[in-house]
Amino acid sequence: MVATASSTSILTGESVTFTDNSTQVQTRLWEFPGGTPESSIAENVTVTYDFGGTYEATLLITFVDNTSEEMTFTIEVEGTDIPQYPHLGAPVILPGTIEAENYNLGGEGVAYHDIEEENKAVTAGSPEYRDDDGIDIEVGAGTNIGYANADEWGEYTVDVLAAETYDFNFVVASSPGSDGPLLIQREEQDGTFTDLGELPVFAGTGGGQVYDTVTVSGISLNVGSQVLRFYFGGGNLAGTLGGIVGLGCGGEGQAEP
Repeated sequence: MVATASSTSILTGESVTFTDNSTQVQTRLWEFPGGTPESSIAENVTVTYDFGGTYEATLLITFVDNTSEEMTFTIEVEGTDIPQYPHLGAPVILPGTIEAENYNLGGEGVAYHDIEEENKAVTAGSPEYRDDDGIDIEVGAGTNIGYANADEWGEYTVDVLAAETYDFNFVVASSPGSDGPLLIQREEQDGTFTDLGELPVFAGTGGGQVYDTVTVSGISLNVGSQVLRFYFGGGNLAGTLGGIVGLGCGGEGQAEP
C-alpha cells in the first residue's frame, strides 16, 4: 500500500491532496470526516477543511487477492474551531428549563466530551434519541444523560433575560449515589471557563430511573446569550443506571417556572 498526503498541517480553508499510488487495487475508499468531500473512491482527491482542529483521513484498500489494508493520516488545521449551535435551533431561554439531552450541536470536544464513542445506554437496550454522536443518552421514565464519568461535559447555549442570582434545580437519578460534583461553568470571551457553582455529591435516589430534585442556589448569570457547561467532576451521577434529566432555572427564592 502506497499513499501520500500533500501536507499534514494547513490553515482553515486550505486543501490537502491525497494520492493513492497502490497497485493491484480492487476497491478503494477514502474517508475524510470534517472535510469536503467527506469520501471518495478516486486515486487522487483534494480535500478542503473549513474549520480548525485535528482530523483523521483514512484509506481502505482491498487488493485483487482479496486482502485489505488501511492507512490513516492525521491532519492538523490551524484556525477557527468548528462552531457549536443550539440543538433545537435557538438558545434556551432562562429563567426556564434546560433538557440535558439537548446539548449543543458541534460534536466531540466542541459541544460535549464523552470518554468513549459508544452510547452505553443504547448498547444496554435504550431507544435512540440522537444518532449524531456517542454521548450516553438514555430514554426511560425521563430522557437523560447517564453513564457519567469524571471529566465528561456538555454545553448549552442559553439566553438569560435578566442578570441576577438564580436557583438551579437539577432533576437527577442515581442508584449508588454520585461520587463527584457536577460543576456549573460559563464560557468566557477568551474561551476559558468560570465556575459558577456545583451540584454536590448526593446519596442514591433509589434507582437509575427514580428521580429527585437537588437545588443549587446562588448562581449568578449575566444577561444575554452565553454558553453554559455542565462538567462531571466524578462518576455515578448517573452511575450505570440513571442520569440528569435536566434542570429548571428560576430567580432565587421564586417558584419554579
